[in-house]
Amino acid sequence: MKSSIVFLSLLFLSAFSGAGLAYEVIRTEAVSEIRAPKSYGMNQPSDVAIGPQGKIYIVDGVNNRVLGFGPDGALEFSLSHLGRKHGALKSPLGINIDADGNLLVADTANQRIVVFGRDGRLSRIYHLPKGDPPPDPTDVLSDLEYHYIVDNDNHRILVYTADGKLFNSFGKEGEGPSEFKYPYKIEMDEKRRLYVVDVLNSRVQILTTSGNYLGQIGHFGITPGALFRPNGIALDRKGRVLVSDSYLGVVQMFDRSGKFLGVIGNKDLRPLQFQSPSGLSVDAENRLYIVDMPAGKVTVRKILE
Repeated sequence: MKSSIVFLSLLFLSAFSGAGLAYEVIRTEAVSEIRAPKSYGMNQPSDVAIGPQGKIYIVDGVNNRVLGFGPDGALEFSLSHLGRKHGALKSPLGINIDADGNLLVADTANQRIVVFGRDGRLSRIYHLPKGDPPPDPTDVLSDLEYHYIVDNDNHRILVYTADGKLFNSFGKEGEGPSEFKYPYKIEMDEKRRLYVVDVLNSRVQILTTSGNYLGQIGHFGITPGALFRPNGIALDRKGRVLVSDSYLGVVQMFDRSGKFLGVIGNKDLRPLQFQSPSGLSVDAENRLYIVDMPAGKVTVRKILE
């Protein structure tokens, strides 16, 4: 598997260098790398979110927890432990912060969503509908009125009210509009349009909050602007869409119409290569946080363009 990922990454970079177009690299500069102390050790982190006052929350799912860091990257706390009761987590994958600063965690193996207040105390648990296959939450976001939950194995999005009631469900397995093959991450823009990473369809679907299809970003391939195994998604301060590709090892940028703008690179216009980039987040200063899962770290880059 690792050798296949490396091979695809090399093919992508070869295709990119052959394009010869400097504007296809989005210039960034290094800010920091966030790692847990050796006594904690992040094991294949999957997602990152930025909270009030620049707090950084990283999902450390193999260790069944969320780690909280200060704006300077210093570890401040570890939230939860293996289990099911009292907000304990089991193999969580996704995290988001709502407008009130609450932490929403996709508690994947427990088949639920756990909400923690800004003080780290358990606030609410959303138990997902049982079925065959059972629910498989991989990400969640909130607009305060509703919570939007990615149910990966059931190829759908679940919509819950703020008081914990199932309000809507949309999507099914398929390749057409508003259909999914293992959706994974979700994001929302200021116009309340949803961006859903549709992994095996190699695209990001743009949908209304009721599931109506508006468009898509990306298509299957290994050349710049194509997606092979899209994973994380974030919108920067200019409204541009950033998508990580866990197999190609890069983060690409698109506008909201799906036009390819470039691949994240350094100030010398060289594309940046990661082992297997996963979750993404952007803070108020337009700093991009990139989870590099097998490397056990989060790379922080300032977007310069």
